[in-house]
Amino acid sequence: ILILCGLFQSMAAAAFAENTDTAEDNTEKAVFTYPEYEILKYIGALDGFEDYSADALITKGDFLKILMKATGMNYDLSPEDKIQFYDVQSESEFSSVVSTAYSKGIIKGNGDGTLGVNKNLTLEEAAAMALRAIGYETAAENAGGYPTGFNSIAFGEGLMDNVTASVGGLLTLDSSVILVYNMMNMDLMTINSTGDYSADEGKTLMNSVFDIYMTEGIVEENGYSNIYTG
Repeated sequence: ILILCGLFQSMAAAAFAENTDTAEDNTEKAVFTYPEYEILKYIGALDGFEDYSADALITKGDFLKILMKATGMNYDLSPEDKIQFYDVQSESEFSSVVSTAYSKGIIKGNGDGTLGVNKNLTLEEAAAMALRAIGYETAAENAGGYPTGFNSIAFGEGLMDNVTASVGGLLTLDSSVILVYNMMNMDLMTINSTGDYSADEGKTLMNSVFDIYMTEGIVEENGYSNIYTG
C-alpha cells in the first residue's frame, strides 16, 4: 500500500467526535491531521475510540489496546494463557491485551502485583512501552534505564516528534496517536548472532507488518478542483 501525503492550500483534518464524559468542558478540541490519525484508523488501532475527544486523558489499558494493534500482535488468548495482575482479572476487557504485552516484555507492572491499568498514563510510561515493543529496551537500559534512558532514546530517535505532552505529564489521546504513529516509523531493533543490538535500517512496523510505504508530493488536482484555479 502506497500512501501519498499531499500538500494542499487547505489541509484536510480529522477529529474525534465530542464526548462530554471524557473531555473537559470549554476546552478547545485538538484535531488530527493526516497521516497519523488516518493510518491508525486504517489498521484498526482506533477501533472503539471513535466517540472519544482527542484531548481526553488516556489510561494505560486503552493505550495498550492502541499500541498492540499498531504492532500487529494478536492478543486473542484463551483464559489459561492469561497472566493476571491483581487489578486485571480474567473478566476484564484488558485481560488479553495485558497478558500478551506482559509476555512480550512490553509492560513490567508496578512491583506489587498491580499494573494500574485504569490509571491515566504518563508520557514516560507510554514511551517505555513503545520502545520495548520495537526492541529498544536494551539500548534504553544502557542509556540510563527508566525513565532517563528511555526518554533519551525516545527524543533522540524521533518517538516524541510532534507529541505535545510534556515530560512528567499525562498523555492525551491525540498525543498517543502521534507517539504510536512515530513508533511505527522507527527502525526496528534487532539482535545478531553475537548478541549485539542494532537498528535494522529502513525496516519498520509500518512497512514490514502492514506493508504501508509513505511518500510525499504535491497533488495538483483531483476530480473536483486543482491548486491553481480552485
